[in-house]
Amino acid sequence: MATANATWPAISLPPGAAELIDLFFSLTELKIPDAGRQLPDEVFIPSGQFAAPHGTSTGSEEIAKRREHAWDAIDARQHEISKVYASDADGTDLMMLGSLTATKKNGTVTNTKLARQSYFGKRQSRETEIQAVSSSGMGEIETLGTSLYLHPVLHW
Repeated sequence: MATANATWPAISLPPGAAELIDLFFSLTELKIPDAGRQLPDEVFIPSGQFAAPHGTSTGSEEIAKRREHAWDAIDARQHEISKVYASDADGTDLMMLGSLTATKKNGTVTNTKLARQSYFGKRQSRETEIQAVSSSGMGEIETLGTSLYLHPVLHW
């Protein structure tokens, strides 16, 4: 689990927020054919956004299509979130800091710092569950230097 060693904010988060964050990262790490379809179906609202350093996908179909190429240059990826910050009193706007270890197809292993902002929204069909409205992250902080590239992550 990406958040197994994370320090969480002292405020109460929406029910299911931690599990949804772990599901998000788990699905981005799974190298199975339907993981790309599961990400928009199980994590995002139908009009959700998934932003990454190489662009933003909006809506279930775009997110799933983009994930079709997630493994073109990568053999493995592992996210580790170390700290979660809440920027609002109800815990629906979160910033996560951590790292990403990726093994490229040529065998090169890279470890980069990352930051992801998460917004949560209620799942339309189930009152007690949440779903991501958007997912955005900043990857390879060292490479980006002072130009911070933020992407929306999850919404409540």
